[in-house]
Amino acid sequence: MNWKSNRKTITALLLFLAILVFYSFTYYQSQLFMYPSKMHSWAQADRLALALCFFDSGMNFFQPCTFSQVSQNGIVGVEFPIQSYLAAALGHVFGRDNISIIFRLEDVVITCIGLIFLFMACYRRTRSFVFSIVAPLFVFSSPVFIYYTCSYFPDTAGASMVFIAAYFILNFFEHKKTGDYSLAILFLTLGTLIKTSIGLYFIGFFAVAFFLTLKRSDSRDVRLKIKVFLFTLPGVIIFLANYFYIKYLNQAYDASLFWHQPYPFENLQDFGEYVDLALKPYLLKEYFLLPQVLFWCAIVGAAIPCLRKDQFGRSTLLLALVYMIGALSMFVLLGHAMSVHEYYFISIFIPFLGFTLLIAIIQLHKAILLSLEAKKSVNIALSVSTI
Repeated sequence: MNWKSNRKTITALLLFLAILVFYSFTYYQSQLFMYPSKMHSWAQADRLALALCFFDSGMNFFQPCTFSQVSQNGIVGVEFPIQSYLAAALGHVFGRDNISIIFRLEDVVITCIGLIFLFMACYRRTRSFVFSIVAPLFVFSSPVFIYYTCSYFPDTAGASMVFIAAYFILNFFEHKKTGDYSLAILFLTLGTLIKTSIGLYFIGFFAVAFFLTLKRSDSRDVRLKIKVFLFTLPGVIIFLANYFYIKYLNQAYDASLFWHQPYPFENLQDFGEYVDLALKPYLLKEYFLLPQVLFWCAIVGAAIPCLRKDQFGRSTLLLALVYMIGALSMFVLLGHAMSVHEYYFISIFIPFLGFTLLIAIIQLHKAILLSLEAKKSVNIALSVSTI
């Protein structure tokens, strides 16, 4: 039985991987070989420059630099440049001229890994291929997510870390194992280092996990509370160390290339201008199309009553609500920057939308199975009564 179950899982995984390869080939067969161009080509070039300068300047991870003539020796403070560094390292294998292709392909691979974990988080609980592809393919159909997946930006990679963490988050809510918690925190920490706005998901998960453990009072849960706090602390320390090191680099080398400041809306009129001048005319079309928005609302709306019926559903619903509050707060904090940096939407909102759709699909599948079992029991009872 286990062998048959494992074979079914492997078959489903390979089939989903084939879908991702097909989508990626369709989307990126020409974009993969381009140098920075089109949307935000300047910012894309800055990110590619990080990889090229790592390659040229001896692979010193702690002194990221670009070809900027403003800062000393081009050194800049930038969010954890692991993607740039990995692309530069692979450049030593495949050649400097191929670093741009490597960089783009690397982002596509990271994104696909995140989507695979999103698929497996659902498949592990539903054993349904059709139900399991809904959330990852919904994410992979967002125009802004599609475009920036094959680029040099850290946004889709950061979002993908949340999708990987989601697999372990659901395991933790089911089994309360510290191994699942630590792996979730590990990937959320990495995501926060790659893209600072992912920190809202790190904070949100820790807050909900700690709150849920506080509600229980036996000795085993006291140990779990301590472990939740202790496993979270290194992530916080690493992030703060990275944050202050970025500030140090910017101050020590007179660098200001990468933006690190909030730009909030000042009042409701300010926000209204953003809606009228940016959000309505073009940004909504770049985020999701209307049928996708209606689909998400219908599925999540239908699942909310189901999510409230058991502990797992209530825990995940609480986390989704905390994520929503965090995403909206981050949106207000960044404010005006959202109108000219549409890709910020990826790290702020898409993990929330993908995670919420994921838990909605799981609970709807559970509700459908329970309904079918109830009908089957009724039919059996009627059959027996007629004998």
